[in-house]
Amino acid sequence: MNIPEHSLSEFRAELSHGEILLMVDVPKKCLHEIETLIHHKHSAADCEGSSWTLDLMGI
Repeated sequence: MNIPEHSLSEFRAELSHGEILLMVDVPKKCLHEIETLIHHKHSAADCEGSSWTLDLMGI
């Protein structure tokens, strides 16, 4: 709810088709483990990374 609009713009097409966007802030050292867990539970999920952080955005 508090994410600036420009941060969601790259997901606009997917959201307009009813896809679910789950933004998760995780430590880099846990990234592979969490992606594996997501794919195990939801094989159709597409995991993508982003270079921005909430700290950098002042949130």
